[in-house]
Amino acid sequence: PDTSGNATPLQQNLEKLGGRIGIIAIGVCVVIFIIGVLMDRTDPANPGSPSWLYMILIAVTLAVAAIPEGIPLCVTISLSIGCKDMVTKNVLVRKLAAVETLGSASVICSDKTGTLTEGKMTMVNLYAGGKGFDVEGKGFDPTVGKIRREGTSEDAGQELTVRSCLLSALLCCNTTLAKVKDPE
Repeated sequence: PDTSGNATPLQQNLEKLGGRIGIIAIGVCVVIFIIGVLMDRTDPANPGSPSWLYMILIAVTLAVAAIPEGIPLCVTISLSIGCKDMVTKNVLVRKLAAVETLGSASVICSDKTGTLTEGKMTMVNLYAGGKGFDVEGKGFDPTVGKIRREGTSEDAGQELTVRSCLLSALLCCNTTLAKVKDPE
């Protein structure tokens, strides 16, 4: 199965790094091969062999040596150290990839207990166009609630800055909201 869509940013960057290193290594090996053939370098153990055969052996050896086998080990050790540091601060980490995800987060939203128990987050404040706004409502019900300027009762739901901010948030979101009736 294709898991490239589930790759973390670190995994994607490591994949790009590996590709770059591979391309550079192949380029260097081709240059070494051409220089060696032009200089007529032959195998010291077998001087009668053609130089191109010896230089192919050298180029392949260089290509194999250029592949960094220690990168995954270094990344795993770094993430493990981050996991250990988080455990000392009473953070429960179940997967090593979560350490990287939390490390790249700039804002973490949580409820009053510090957990995301229901997986539901509702907006209560909005900052748009240099102004603060209070968002009122009841969960996911779109028929209840208003957006007001911070500290006032003035309805600001039709202001251009608020509508632009909400439109950009909507366009960046892949969440779906559906009305489902209870079977009772």
